[in-house]
Parts: sequence; structure tokens; C-alpha cells
Amino acid sequence: MLIERTLRGHTLSELLIASTIGIFLLGGLLHVFALHTGEARRRLAEAQLHQTLGAAAALITGELRRAGYWSRAREATGGAVNGFADIHVEDDCVLYSYDRDADSSDGIPGSDDRFGLRLRAGALQMKSSDSCGPGGCTDCNSGVWWATTDPASVTVTRLVFAADVHPRSLPDGTSVTARSVRYVLEGALTQNPSIIATIAGAAGVRNDEID
Repeated sequence: MLIERTLRGHTLSELLIASTIGIFLLGGLLHVFALHTGEARRRLAEAQLHQTLGAAAALITGELRRAGYWSRAREATGGAVNGFADIHVEDDCVLYSYDRDADSSDGIPGSDDRFGLRLRAGALQMKSSDSCGPGGCTDCNSGVWWATTDPASVTVTRLVFAADVHPRSLPDGTSVTARSVRYVLEGALTQNPSIIATIAGAAGVRNDEID
């Protein structure tokens, strides 16, 4: 006996329904993928910003800790005074000096011993030398400055310095002033200014000022 079987295919409406469901599922998957990719990109950008600001903060702290250093301070004779001791602090600028090459015999900073940190044109800038012209050694616009951050990737939007002083007297009557400098550093991604970060820090100056 032969049994006849009728083969029945899908109707057009069934195919349309299946296609519509498939499109919705694919759209949902693409949306989830886009969200995941966007979040990953944002986290990568945030990491880049924090890395840049962290490196800048480390530079600020390291430089300020060296301020006031004179290689021959302990053996100074003939009334020589440590001319590296002064630190000049403004809102977005700090000027200082230290005996970079440990070659000063008179305690007077040379042009290549004068440094500074400031905010200009969206970048943290560092001064590498200054002959101290008519504006004097407290002029934040004199000297040779160079950018330590790249405004094309990260814009430094805020830099604030504040000095703290702690005077005390040694047993022999010598007056000593311990100093520290607080700072706030803020920046944003240049291509996405909504991504911002702020670092607050403080640097204890290792070289006390002796009166």
C-alpha cells in the first residue's frame, strides 16, 4: 500500500513574521554590542585621562620636593645664604629653584637652576631656565617654558597652588620654616570634554627655610 504524504511549505505570512522577529533580535544584539563598545571606549578614554593627570601630578610633587636644595648648605661659610630657599606661589603658578648640578659654591641660583610650573594654553608647563630679567625672579611669564602635557589629547582646565608654612625654633635658637605646597589639577579629554578628572595633592618641601 502506498501512503501519500503532502509536503507543506511555509506561507508568506509566516516567513514575514519570522523575518521580523529576526530583525528585532538582530537589532537588539547590535544595540547591546554598541553599548558595550561605547562603554569600553569611554573607560579607555577615562584611563588615558587619569594616566596623563597622574603623571603630571607626579611631576609636580617631585619638583616641589626638590625646591630649595643647595648641595653645600651644610658646609656654607663666610655668611653664605641659601639663595635657593625662596618659593613664589601664585594661583596657577609656582616658581622655585634648586642646585640641579650640585655645583653652586655661593648659594646663588644660576639661570639653569630656576624652575617653575604653571597652567597656560590648556597645558601644564614647566620652566627649565630663567635669567631673571627686568621682571625679576617672581615673574611667571619670564624664562623658558615647555609643555609637559599635550592639549591635543588632554586639556588641563584648572591648576591651583597654595602654600602652607610651619615655623619652629631649634634648640639653639635658629628659626626654621617647614613648607608644603598644596595643588589641585583638573583636566578633560579634548575630544570629549564631558570626561573630566581632578587630582588634589600636596608636596612637602624637603628643604626647610632657615632664617
